[in-house]
Amino acid sequence: MAGNYQMKKKLIAGLWLSILLLSVNSLNGQSVNASLQLIDGRSLIGKIASVSEAGEIAGAELPRGLQLETLLKISFDRPIKPVKFPVQIVLPGATADALARVGCVGVNVVDDQVRWNAANGDNFALSLQAVRAIVWSASPVVSNAIRQPFPDADQVVVAIDGVERLLSGIVEAVNEDAVRLNYKGKSRTIGLEKVSAIVVADAGAKQPTGTIATVRLIDGSVWAGAVGSWGEGRLTLSIVEGTTAEIDTSQISSVEVQNDGLAYLSDMTPTDVREKTDFTVQRSYQNDKSITGKPLRISGADGQSVIEFRKGIGTQSTSELTYASSKKFNRFRATIGIDVEANGRGDCEVVVLGDGIELFRTRIQAADAPQEVDVEIGDINEVTLGVYPGQEFDLADHLDWCDARFLKTK
Repeated sequence: MAGNYQMKKKLIAGLWLSILLLSVNSLNGQSVNASLQLIDGRSLIGKIASVSEAGEIAGAELPRGLQLETLLKISFDRPIKPVKFPVQIVLPGATADALARVGCVGVNVVDDQVRWNAANGDNFALSLQAVRAIVWSASPVVSNAIRQPFPDADQVVVAIDGVERLLSGIVEAVNEDAVRLNYKGKSRTIGLEKVSAIVVADAGAKQPTGTIATVRLIDGSVWAGAVGSWGEGRLTLSIVEGTTAEIDTSQISSVEVQNDGLAYLSDMTPTDVREKTDFTVQRSYQNDKSITGKPLRISGADGQSVIEFRKGIGTQSTSELTYASSKKFNRFRATIGIDVEANGRGDCEVVVLGDGIELFRTRIQAADAPQEVDVEIGDINEVTLGVYPGQEFDLADHLDWCDARFLKTK
């Protein structure tokens, strides 16, 4: 039985790799436009040829001297089509609460190195200390172990008779058949069919220095690290200090730059929250979700399309959220609209206050195109986002503050 299981597993892995290679190799060599969103609000369209180690971007139709650190995001004409990979490698993220996850077909651990094959056939090898976890089957037990790694021991999550247990020790090797774990001073072999995940000990690897970015691939994988260089079809990322990886640029859908001149309000804690409904269900604001916990989605300017945002705040009337503004930021920007989950209803007044003084006011209804908020906050200590009922009281006033952020543009 075990032999049949492993043979089927190898055949499936090989089939996976063949299908994925066929799907992604067709994109190689294509010259695609890049949309560059700058921190000062401007947008550029061009073709990126290279990014130097000093962060200077060169390419067709792009201005000379353009620096990576002045960007918020680079988007390519490549939609993400997530693939459900048999294995995921969990890596450090651009921020402490956002881990990177890379899909792969096969994985092994040899001599304290994690090695795997990517969808496009690239081979990767990272030091074990640069990896957070290797996951075959996700579960609450696995997620909790990843959030709380041990400082001096690896953890192997095993499933026995449908119940998951944690074994701690030192992972010695991983192959297509088994995990070898030094458990209580003895080397033990665990069949891979019983293993849900390996969570690597947190050895305190140092974060890389430089411009940190989150790189999203067309297969749904997410990398993060310091951008080293970009040229000849390869992007070099420093995952942790002393460990780098090279990514095929034809597989990149977007690059989001972590910038000291940017702070998303959904990553911050309000200094004051006031929420009270009259007729609708009382709910509290949601970070990076609508007020009901769904993805942030508002109607496009054409009234037919739907735009989904990864960052933002979902609110409803009546609500007032106040945030402390560091004096290093001089602008507040957001795209606002009634979430499509309101099914064409919603009518509210939206107000932005700076230290109690009105900076912006508009009325917005479900049928309206998205509205842009852009106000000066250079001398402001606190910014308040207010949503108040319109003509239909507070019914269906699901107002999304999409990409709500403080910016340093000077």
